[in-house]
Amino acid sequence: MRFSGSGRQEPERKKAYLRAIINSMKGSISTKTKEFHFVTAEFANESSSNRLKQRFYIVSNYMLNKRKQKIYLTIFSVLILIAYVFSYSFVIQPAYDPPQIEIIEEGAYEMTPENTYIVETGEGRFILKCSDGESVEINKNSKNQMTEDGFEIKEE
Repeated sequence: MRFSGSGRQEPERKKAYLRAIINSMKGSISTKTKEFHFVTAEFANESSSNRLKQRFYIVSNYMLNKRKQKIYLTIFSVLILIAYVFSYSFVIQPAYDPPQIEIIEEGAYEMTPENTYIVETGEGRFILKCSDGESVEINKNSKNQMTEDGFEIKEE
């Protein structure tokens, strides 16, 4: 049974509901044979008396449980929100450079201002020239970024 409505009516509704359970148990007992009718036999056996007590307890403490649920839900929601915000605040990653031996073994090398420079052609194109003789055309944004990082610009 769901209890809703104004705060003053709710205790009365709880009492009426619990009284109805008690009255249905009383009405189900045959006065001559002291036996329970089949419909309410569930209330009568030994194991269900604990269920009946539990039902009375839950009904009488319904609002208390509801308040606890709201408090727990609010705390849980705030914790999830904090975790979500902080998960985007930082990135956990190793703080070391890969070993140079592994890079050299793969045939790669690091492009630095010492071994690489940019050539500006007369047509407004930019070519990245490496010390091993390789060259790659780059766009203006890449050229600007690389000059900020210290790469030298030479004219052809």
